[in-house]
Amino acid sequence: MGSLRIVPFDQSFLDEAAVLLAARHRRDREHESALPARFAEPSAAHAAVQAAWQATDASGVAALRDGHLAGFLIGAPEISEVWGRSVWVRYGAHALAATEDGDLYRDLYAAVAPRWLERGCFAHYAELPADDVAGLDAWFRLSFGLQQGYGICPLPVPAPDLPETPRDAAITIRRAGPDDRDAVAEMGGILWTHMGRSPIYSVRLPEDFERRHTPAAEALADPQVTVWLAEQDGVALGAMEITPLTPGDDLLDAPESCCHLVFAATREDARGRGIGTMLTAHALREAHAAGYAHALTDWRMTNLPASRLGFRPFQYRLHRLIDARIAWAASFPE
Repeated sequence: MGSLRIVPFDQSFLDEAAVLLAARHRRDREHESALPARFAEPSAAHAAVQAAWQATDASGVAALRDGHLAGFLIGAPEISEVWGRSVWVRYGAHALAATEDGDLYRDLYAAVAPRWLERGCFAHYAELPADDVAGLDAWFRLSFGLQQGYGICPLPVPAPDLPETPRDAAITIRRAGPDDRDAVAEMGGILWTHMGRSPIYSVRLPEDFERRHTPAAEALADPQVTVWLAEQDGVALGAMEITPLTPGDDLLDAPESCCHLVFAATREDARGRGIGTMLTAHALREAHAAGYAHALTDWRMTNLPASRLGFRPFQYRLHRLIDARIAWAASFPE
């Protein structure tokens, strides 16, 4: 296939990288046509690559095959209480030429990962198209695991997929208002607890738990945010939040005219009654009536109820946590 060199990514590669990303996006749209069409052109894809490269402290590598760009990979650190010292390879921050084997991702990662460890970033995340089987296989063989799914649902949803009427006539669904702050905060707490349990085990920090009323109040005060409550005899049994998804000049994974299903929760003692299905059916019908053409949501792959909502994955987030002892064990004399 010709000679291959891997070199540090720099500004001079932006135009060629945009061509590769646009071509990848055209292939991605064959799997999910709701993805924004404009990024199939290099002029639009250029903004995504540039945003990735201009992220604070971003670093990357480029693969040159006989002097031409064959692939690139850019990561940027996210250092916070939630994500620790991590590096993220975003959806628009990588691409390979169609003629390249997915295994090239392994060489690109191997070349750039030492820089991330030098910064003390041992948690690595990568966002990949769900239909890129060869690419996913390459990352899996780098010891990455499947952590998060992102799915799109066209609106309106066909009736066989979501019932038109509630299964349980005793349950009503209404839009929450400012007076429902406590009920919505309680639903947030239920989701919080659920996310920390088996088999999800997603870390939720105790100090943030007490602040859950604040986002509930903000959501209910925002006219663009809709929170639906499922109730029986005035008691909230479940909730679902829908917000607009704002497309961006660098967001290849944000469809036009799309809403975001932010969270859904059901009281533990009310599960098994189809409340999540009722809320989803109602929320998506109302979103379609409001003019949305698509709905998007994301979920931990270990979150079993969320994985069964029926959204078809178009993107996955992968995760690798490197044993921090490598920082000193690697230098041990042989």
